[in-house]
Amino acid sequence: MTAGGFSISRGQVPLDKAIKTIGLHEVNVVLHPEVRVKVTINVARTDDEAERQARGEDVLAEVAEEEAVEAAPAAEALFEEGAGPKPEEDSE
Repeated sequence: MTAGGFSISRGQVPLDKAIKTIGLHEVNVVLHPEVRVKVTINVARTDDEAERQARGEDVLAEVAEEEAVEAAPAAEALFEEGAGPKPEEDSE
């Protein structure tokens, strides 16, 4: 990786665990045996998504909401009329 005139190699970025999720992740970069810096990396599917994450937006929550809205009609079609739980009635 080269940015801003600095080059680092994979060996300079020790990871405790693999990064498998979209979002912002803090990692340590070893510049010298006595010099470590903490850097935030941005894992995203698109440049637009990366910019939105950098501004603080939660893009994963938005995707989950969109999927729930799209899945609702299909879920309703699976159940027959009256097949759901009956609403509780006050017995007083």
